[in-house]
Amino acid sequence: MYTDSVDRLVYGKGELIVDHVVPRLVDESRALDESNLWLLNRGNHNKKTALEKRMTTEELKRMTKADWIKLLKAD
Repeated sequence: MYTDSVDRLVYGKGELIVDHVVPRLVDESRALDESNLWLLNRGNHNKKTALEKRMTTEELKRMTKADWIKLLKAD
């Protein structure tokens, strides 16, 4: 069983996506950095991806897990 990093609900195998807090395209050096990885359910992952598309590279570089959680819960 695995826990979504935003809603803290437990999901079964295959229901969560390993996501990069700071996208790989923005900072490839953090691609395999464990502190830059977290689990999101498909809904939260899709919301995050949509928000990323509206943000600048500099905004994305500054985003933390706490920042994303706040944005994803507000949406």
